Amino acid sequence: MWGRLAELVLLYFLVGLLALALERRLGQIYPQGWEFYAITATLFVTLAFPGFVWRYLTKRRGPAKLSGISIKQSLASAFFMSSFERLLLI
Repeated sequence: MWGRLAELVLLYFLVGLLALALERRLGQIYPQGWEFYAITATLFVTLAFPGFVWRYLTKRRGPAKLSGISIKQSLASAFFMSSFERLLLI
């Protein structure tokens, strides 16, 4: 658990440093208060949730279950599946 939290905090600061570098390149850096950092941290956690679900909560299917279909083809077909077809796969 602590490793995942450390990863989240590290990535937050890396993205913040990237944004700071872009702002510095564009012109003057505007000073921010604590409210700005509270909102950006909340947005970062909210927008990182789909990646967390993909990485830790989805079932991994091995190559035998894909039966020769590439991952790109399986993702494309999963995107166009109906809700009923998705229920059958679960």
